[in-house]
Amino acid sequence: MREVYSVVDLFSGAGGLSLGFEQTNKFEVKVAIEKHSAAQLTYKANHNSNVTVLDDILSITDFEDFNFRFGQIDVVIGGPPCQGFSNANRQKFDLISQNNSLVKKYIEFVEKLKPKAFVIENVPMFKSDVHRFYLSDNDDQEFLKDYLIDEKISLYEGDFIYGIEELKKMVEEDEVQQFLIEKRLLKDLILLISKAKVEGKLNDLIQKRGKQYIENIKNTIARYTCKSDYFENYIKYSLKLFIDFITKLQSDRTILYAMQEFIKVQRCFYIMQELRSNSIRIINIDTKGKKIEVHVKSITVYNYLIKKLEVIYKIDSGVINAALFGAPQKRKRFFALGIRKDLITNKEIEISLPRGLFNEGNYRTVGDAIGDLVEINPQYETTLPAIPLVKLEKMSDLTKLLRDSDLLHNHIITQTRAHILKRFEQLKQGQNFHDLDKSIINTYADPSRTQNSIYKRLDFNAPSPTVTNARKAMWIHPTINRAISIREAARLQTFPDSFVFKGSKDAQYQQVGNAVPPIMSNAIARQLLNILTKL
Repeated sequence: MREVYSVVDLFSGAGGLSLGFEQTNKFEVKVAIEKHSAAQLTYKANHNSNVTVLDDILSITDFEDFNFRFGQIDVVIGGPPCQGFSNANRQKFDLISQNNSLVKKYIEFVEKLKPKAFVIENVPMFKSDVHRFYLSDNDDQEFLKDYLIDEKISLYEGDFIYGIEELKKMVEEDEVQQFLIEKRLLKDLILLISKAKVEGKLNDLIQKRGKQYIENIKNTIARYTCKSDYFENYIKYSLKLFIDFITKLQSDRTILYAMQEFIKVQRCFYIMQELRSNSIRIINIDTKGKKIEVHVKSITVYNYLIKKLEVIYKIDSGVINAALFGAPQKRKRFFALGIRKDLITNKEIEISLPRGLFNEGNYRTVGDAIGDLVEINPQYETTLPAIPLVKLEKMSDLTKLLRDSDLLHNHIITQTRAHILKRFEQLKQGQNFHDLDKSIINTYADPSRTQNSIYKRLDFNAPSPTVTNARKAMWIHPTINRAISIREAARLQTFPDSFVFKGSKDAQYQQVGNAVPPIMSNAIARQLLNILTKL
């Protein structure tokens, strides 16, 4: 009898990745770690009661204790959040994605637990340089040197009142925190400036929040202090300009320009503070004309992962499409699968991701997944009991797989407002926001920037696009003028009807959209099982 392999699922969400592994009956999840409370409730409701669900992955630092509590872990699986970023946004104050740093925590688990195998799942662009780390003092530069990229971060470009070299000196100080105002107030001031650029918007904002803004600014002026007298005066003078702007004592272009310069100076200090607090290794800080740039080194998240883990693991990675494995959805995801090198005694064993059995000619469709639910009216409240299901004579192969319960849970939608219903009514199967008449989307500031996935009316005869939060994306049922339900979205993700989602409506939609399709994770699990049994 083959052994059952113990698993820890990091960033487990509702448990789509876990479910695919559990369906083999050869993997047992010992620990799942997920910080969102609604997803925790869903996980606990649908998985073995023996699974320990933890919420704070960053608090786990003693891996000897972890092994003592949960025993030897054979497989680490998970999909750490990974967020791309760009230096181009000059109003951006958070340069370093804390989500990207969670990939390092995943790597730490693998390095410390030394499981027989690991599986990591992520966005299809995981290998691109959009996803990268800045080299920190905690990283081994010599070890990573072949993958490091020289990078310049723009701190500031403008006409600082005391000159660019003086601003550079302040940036180089160890305690840049003293030059900062509260971020909450700063965001309010940025909003104020942005509204000034749109006719009518500024007056609306001032009427609603002007008094509160003035009070917050005055409180900041009263308590602000720093070591530099002239910079303290600059801060207080600049903040008074905002009060004058709100009260319309001054509103010419010169005043607006000075306000914008103040925001740029604050951004400069906030970025520098963030680099320091994250121990980012700063090569140097340069000025060029009106610019200040900081030189650092970076490495793509993918290269960091491979470089760190290929020391003891043989790894295959790539982007695979859920539709190839029987999902009624064209969902591309990055996967990496690794096997510990010391276990590979047979050199002929191929370490590779699975290959799908479906193709463009026989992809499963939206109709295969939710066609049997057309006559069942969805509910509007999460508190209502599940809907009884009657037995059907004819079902698609996929429906037979997913319709494994006598009760239909989570067949819930939000009520559709009249102006949104008009948009629904205009669209045919396969169409989206950009097929709507311009007269009914005039509430959008820039319709051309709206993604093709918004207001998507699904096509019964084709796979769906990538499922995200179907409520926020305003996805429409193929033949009925309503949103698709949580259960219908879950069917597209190949969750069986017996899998019940918990939490608010939006939390349930989000859990479904974030999940790995179980049919996809099951293919990964079976491939891994095939490799492990040959070792």
